[in-house]
Parts: sequence; C-alpha cells; structure tokens
Amino acid sequence: MANYRIKAAGSHSAALGTVINKVCEIASAKENKDVLVLVSQINYAKDDERIEQIFGEVMFDLLIKKRENTVGVGDVNFEVQNFSYLKNATHRAYDRTVVVLNPTTKELNNFLQNGNTTVDWIAVEMTLDGELDSWVQANQAADI
Repeated sequence: MANYRIKAAGSHSAALGTVINKVCEIASAKENKDVLVLVSQINYAKDDERIEQIFGEVMFDLLIKKRENTVGVGDVNFEVQNFSYLKNATHRAYDRTVVVLNPTTKELNNFLQNGNTTVDWIAVEMTLDGELDSWVQANQAADI
C-alpha cells in the first residue's frame, strides 16, 4: 500500500491533464490493474470541467455521462463511483488503485481508517493548493 497526492489546484492546475498518465504508471506496476475513481457526486461531476480535463473528452463521456462500467487505457481499467460506494463496503477497493478526486482531509482519513492494506490511494487536490498537506505528512504520502 502506498499513498500519493497529485497537486492540481491553483498554480498546479495544469497537472489535471497528467493525472491519468500518473495513475496508469502506478496501476501498471501492480498485478491488479483496476482503478477505482471516487467523486463526491456523479451528478456534480458531469458539469465539472476539471474532471473532464482529467479524463479527456472520450473517457469523460463514457465514464461520467454515459456511466459505462469500465473503460480501459492500455492494460489499466478505470471505474468511477461516488464516495459512498466504499462507505460501508470497503472490500470493493481490495487490491485496487483508488483515486479520490478533490477530497477533504476528513474524507481521506475516513477512507484510510476503514480501508485495507492492499490499496494504493491517490488523492487529487483540485480546490485549494496545500489543502491536503497535513494528510500527506500524517500518512507519508508522496507528491507525484
């Protein structure tokens, strides 16, 4: 298990377009190449240009607007769900790479508290630059 942060807020907003590549690098190194992307609410994500920048037009259309189950990029499969998807069923994240888009420190701590050690967590900071600094320090997360 490893924890990562991708800064994509404020002066780092250009990093939005590199998120998928960075996630693919991490997931490709694992035996299980499934990636679960968590958003606070799918309905809000449909209108969020930042999330479209992350996925690109085609993936955004398939995963967010049309709600396809999975979309593959090379050997990595992506699935998108609401934060609540893991709330009472943390086993759904087992052995996957989990990307949390624009979480608060409290939300990340809740995921980690109830999670398991087979999960690589990637937090994408999209609103306030440095908002997750305390989480990065407390969980020895690497900035990528």
